[in-house]
Amino acid sequence: MRLLLHVCASLTALFIVSATATASASASPSNAKKDERAPRPTITSTRDGRDLRVVVHGVTDYCSSDAQTEIFRTSDTIRILHDRPTRVSRCISTQDLTFVVKDVGPGRYRITYERMPYVAPASPRTVASAMVTVR
Repeated sequence: MRLLLHVCASLTALFIVSATATASASASPSNAKKDERAPRPTITSTRDGRDLRVVVHGVTDYCSSDAQTEIFRTSDTIRILHDRPTRVSRCISTQDLTFVVKDVGPGRYRITYERMPYVAPASPRTVASAMVTVR
């Protein structure tokens, strides 16, 4: 029993030492380039008659999937919600997604592109957002 406890304590100490060494190595300035992240997707919009054309640039997603996209509107927000797919392709690509929101009156709107995660939790995650003034 003592031998087992000693081995467990030694493994725990080894794990703590290696975790500390990893944390201090990643904090060094030479590794700062490795910690850079890909640019976040952005949203642009243009007026198309009474409609609003919304383009979400730089979205990384499956090349093809059967996920549905719904647009929810309130007086000051436009939410574009991309649902969780049931079937997906094997490839992933970065693409620009275009949506047309019908009959948008003049005003200031917060536009968000949200995606349901492929696994739990079941609440949408905001991928990109922008404030837009429609004249």
